[in-house]
Amino acid sequence: TARVAQSAQESSELTTLTAALRDVMLADLPEAVSALLDRLLAVVGSGADVALLMDAFPALAAVLRYGNVRQTDATMVQRAIHGVLPRICVGLPLAVQSLNDEASEAMSARLAQVHDSVQLLESTSETEPWLAALERVADVLTAHGLVRGKTARLLFDARRWSLPDVSRRLSNVLSLGTDPAQGAAWIEGFFQGSGLVLVHHAALLGVVDGWLSSISAEVFQEQLPLLRRTFSTFSGAERRQLAEQLHDPGAGQSAAREEDRDLDHQRAARVLPVLRLILGAAPAGSSR
Repeated sequence: TARVAQSAQESSELTTLTAALRDVMLADLPEAVSALLDRLLAVVGSGADVALLMDAFPALAAVLRYGNVRQTDATMVQRAIHGVLPRICVGLPLAVQSLNDEASEAMSARLAQVHDSVQLLESTSETEPWLAALERVADVLTAHGLVRGKTARLLFDARRWSLPDVSRRLSNVLSLGTDPAQGAAWIEGFFQGSGLVLVHHAALLGVVDGWLSSISAEVFQEQLPLLRRTFSTFSGAERRQLAEQLHDPGAGQSAAREEDRDLDHQRAARVLPVLRLILGAAPAGSSR
């Protein structure tokens, strides 16, 4: 405990402090926990950089959610979270401005990590201000397209934004007169890792397809490596479905009908009595 307390006073690295916090909780050293949290809050209060706060937050959330936390320790960790997250939310719109490509990739990863950690806490008091901060970031015109696209995807997955909200912003970022590189980066931030959004939402696919069809050959060749990198993260099945939909807009429906024709109705009928029993439904042919 004495050694941890001494090390805490000598350290100003938030990630080091949060890693040590997890260890001392597993070791059941309550006085060391108190010393680390006091030091952590002091560093946060001294004006730590938003990126450093974002790096430290996931560990705090994991400690509270999964760590060996007694009630008294949980209250202290919660106090630290309440000290860190509001500062992230307030400073985030400024922190995402005028980032280069490399810094934008790092910030995009931080956004995803903090978002997952906030969802892990399952607390409205943390979720609501975080989503509000993401909305502000998504509308920062000086932010990198990759960051804005990632933010839009997080808001869409959290059901904060609807499909029309995303379609409108995608149309704006891909409109004539905007930087094609930023439009391609937005596409990467939003769609990277999953093509299901494009597969299931024809409106979004239409916006992207229309943009690709409208840009010049020179611009297309410039942005092709980034676009290929984005679409390479889709599964083979997703890419095949997208190709079929672009070639034949009714292909998806035809495939679904084909799957229905392959269904073994006789085997499926055996399940119905069990489902009726589970759901308390009336037997087939009953007047109820």
